[in-house]
Amino acid sequence: MAVLVYLAERPGQVVSADELVDAVWLGRPMGDNPVYKCITQLRAALGDDPKTPTYIATVHTKGYRLIAPVEWCDADGSLVGGAPAVGAAAMPRRWVRRRLLAWTVGVFAAGLIAAVLFSVRDSFDGPGGEAAPPTVAEQPSIAVLPFANLSPGPGQDYFADGLSEELITQLAHLPGLRVIGRTSSFAFKNKNEDLRTIGQTLGVDHVLEGSVRKMGNRVRVTAQLIDPADGSHLWASAYDRSLDDIFTIQEDIAKTVASALRISISARVVRQGGTRNFEAYDAYLAGLAAASEGGADNVLASIAAFRRAVVIDPGFIAAWGALAGAYRQASIDVPERRADWLENLAQAENRVLELAPDWPAQGLISAAREASTGNLVQAERLFDSMKELPPGHGVQNVPHGIFLLNVGRPRDAINLLLHHRRAEPLVLEPSLWLQIAYELAGDYAQADAEYQRALGFAGDTRAIRTMALMRAMGRRDKETIRQELPAQIAAGPLTRTLNEAMLRHLDDPPAALTELQRHLDDPESVNSSVVMMMICAWAAYFGDPELAIRAIGKLPPLAGNAFNWVIWRPVNSDTRRLPEFKELMHQWGLVDYWRTTGKWGDYCRPKGTDDFECI
Repeated sequence: MAVLVYLAERPGQVVSADELVDAVWLGRPMGDNPVYKCITQLRAALGDDPKTPTYIATVHTKGYRLIAPVEWCDADGSLVGGAPAVGAAAMPRRWVRRRLLAWTVGVFAAGLIAAVLFSVRDSFDGPGGEAAPPTVAEQPSIAVLPFANLSPGPGQDYFADGLSEELITQLAHLPGLRVIGRTSSFAFKNKNEDLRTIGQTLGVDHVLEGSVRKMGNRVRVTAQLIDPADGSHLWASAYDRSLDDIFTIQEDIAKTVASALRISISARVVRQGGTRNFEAYDAYLAGLAAASEGGADNVLASIAAFRRAVVIDPGFIAAWGALAGAYRQASIDVPERRADWLENLAQAENRVLELAPDWPAQGLISAAREASTGNLVQAERLFDSMKELPPGHGVQNVPHGIFLLNVGRPRDAINLLLHHRRAEPLVLEPSLWLQIAYELAGDYAQADAEYQRALGFAGDTRAIRTMALMRAMGRRDKETIRQELPAQIAAGPLTRTLNEAMLRHLDDPPAALTELQRHLDDPESVNSSVVMMMICAWAAYFGDPELAIRAIGKLPPLAGNAFNWVIWRPVNSDTRRLPEFKELMHQWGLVDYWRTTGKWGDYCRPKGTDDFECI
């Protein structure tokens, strides 16, 4: 009742949970904060819907506000204006004040008021009480929404976003917890979306949200764990510390959330791969923010930030892993320096292996290296071994799916990528590879449906638009190609010159093939797998499988973000009948892989003891 009275004394004002703790519970330290339990029970007794409230409204990340009309009354229960106050006599004596408040909210039954008062009192009888433990599903799930940035001055969003992302990473290591990935959770950034809608969209039964305020060398973090089904708060807390304690704050939040969900967690897990140096951590967060934006300039900015992080703390494993990922992306986005990026990538990966041979990224690094040397059997064993990672981790699913596409097993890749989509329903990358897998399996309708679903996602959609264009080539749909090409030319600097030539010669195949041959012979084109992929696609479209196979032959071996899967596109069926195709399969190590594992995939089968055939 004290919570109710405190809100009513401030009608229309936003009151934070911290303020209520200070005023009602005298600021005493608690575990699960009973403020939110009281709010939930008040709403339940009043029949108040958190989504469309009549009495108590939640103000996202800030607190609560009483929105019902309020009038003053005296201690004898009569309104200042002369009317009797409903339910005043039902108040417990120890909560009666010299002046009380009454709600004039229309016809309000005295029995309901009594139910509110006694349900609150019975569930929590003053400071020090414990909220009932939450009931959780057999395998709980959680989304960490981007924490609100309340810091003064511009340019601090990256810090709040980084804290949210680190919590996602730490929680993802927990066995038995399904954690929605960063991009899907961040799709709701700066959107005043109802938590029930967020929970339904992401398919989770818990949401963690909060705020960050950084001032000088101090930081204040608030966090609250919510059941999105009804808006009830399972736990909340605030941390007011120095910046150097940001790591302890992260660990405390992760441990408390795990406890609230009844999942065990160790200090070793939450610290895995991290740092205790704030400057290194700050540079790491800046790198993550730049990398998430995409594009060549942002990739270079992320490399610079991650390099600063590892110079400051050479033992910062997560920063070394992120730096390796940035080098790999730079080899695609900045192909003129590809040799340098690949050399730097190897050095960064070596550092990860030295620092943490059992870190999750180690398996991906080793699998990619085995694949690049043609040892595809060992690469698959490494991918399979990562299936034992906690279910919320998901770090291996997309690379494993790409591997399956490259070895000609798109149907198996579809199953894996669909599993990943459950953890990241609003992310472009797994959707991109799922679209490719559907196309390779010959299911254009599903590929198009997934493409339409992904168009509304946040982020750079150039890659999925490129795949849509390539599917139009496979269908020989000249009108769609003509409509889509200008957008591709405007958005894709790597393939702009090539696509401009294709648009000019779309109705003149011989001229188009001459241009394709010229681009294939250009030394600068060889450094770009994206250009080689597009030359192959156009050559197949214009009916020159020999030119297509020459372009495919210039692709690097299977590894990382390999493009070798283009050979399995339906439009390349004629290319797969060429003798050069069989030679290429031997060079890539695919024939040995097929014969050793017996997994011939969706296109090929053995022919006798020494030969094979593909459709």
